[in-house]
Amino acid sequence: MAEVRTAAERTKGTFEVRWEFHTFRGDPYNGLVAAADELKADAVVVGASESAGHRFIGSVALRLVKAGRWPVTVVP
Repeated sequence: MAEVRTAAERTKGTFEVRWEFHTFRGDPYNGLVAAADELKADAVVVGASESAGHRFIGSVALRLVKAGRWPVTVVP
């Protein structure tokens, strides 16, 4: 996790977008929803799932898109 934080901090000021780095424990979907609500997020960016099982039960990204509460960007 420290490597991700360090890489993210290096890009601060590169783009004219305000962003914050947070980590949460627990169920990913509920954690992201709670965090986005708490932080009054304008958008949510989430990685695409590589799990084959998510094709049948739905990924966190798909659930966030279906919730329709924020613009969601899914990255590979």
